[in-house]
Parts: sequence; structure tokens; C-alpha cells
Amino acid sequence: MEDARKRIEEGNITDEMLMHLVILPLTYKGEEKKQKAIKDCVDLAKQIPDKEQETFVLAGILAFTDKIISDETKQYIKEVLGMTQVGKMLMDEARQETKKKTARNMLKRGDSLEEIAEVLELSVETIKVWEQEACAVV
Repeated sequence: MEDARKRIEEGNITDEMLMHLVILPLTYKGEEKKQKAIKDCVDLAKQIPDKEQETFVLAGILAFTDKIISDETKQYIKEVLGMTQVGKMLMDEARQETKKKTARNMLKRGDSLEEIAEVLELSVETIKVWEQEACAVV
């Protein structure tokens, strides 16, 4: 547990360390110690900066500890996973809005649909839709 904590703090996260976090709770003896280890591993996983890695560990803990995990702990992990997904959705929406604003500014400047699509790494069709939305608002 301490090794995982140290690696996360240092940013030295390997696939092996992620797997250790997933299976670590199974190595503890006694129901109470296992439940505490599960929660500790979940709390460590929440500190992983890479959200894909975080989700991998959380889902792995849920899967590997399915037979021993308490309903309360299972619900806690599901809530953390849900928050991770909501956060990802919000970030994706924010990025999309930023791209939309940039596209509209480029359109005003006279850039072509193809240029905008290339710069923003989007399809020309998406830029056309945004252009039509902008025209409808004005």
C-alpha cells in the first residue's frame, strides 16, 4: 500500500502498480481488514491523475473483490466511478464549446470550412452545422 501511495505521489505509475492496487485487498486476512484495504485502494486510485488508469483500478477492484466487498463499499466505488464519468463528460462538453467558439471566430475572420475543420480536427459537416447554428442565432 505504501509503495503504491509513494508511486502515485511521484507520478511513477506503472501497469504493474495498477494491478497491485486492484488485487491488494484480496491479500488481507479478515473481513474488516479487507474492507478497509478496499477503501484505502479506492482512495489511492482517486489520486491517480490519469482518469483512464483511475477508472481501470476502480472497475478492477469492483470485479476482483465482488465476492467479499460490502454493499456499502461497493456503492462507494460506484459513486466514485460515476463522478469520474460525470467529470469526463463535463470536460468533453467544455472542450466542445471551446472548439465551437473558435470555429465561429474563424468563420467571422473568413476562414474556409475546410481550414477550420483541419485546425480543430473535426469534420467539415460539424463546422457546417455550427455555422448554421450561428446564423440562426443572429
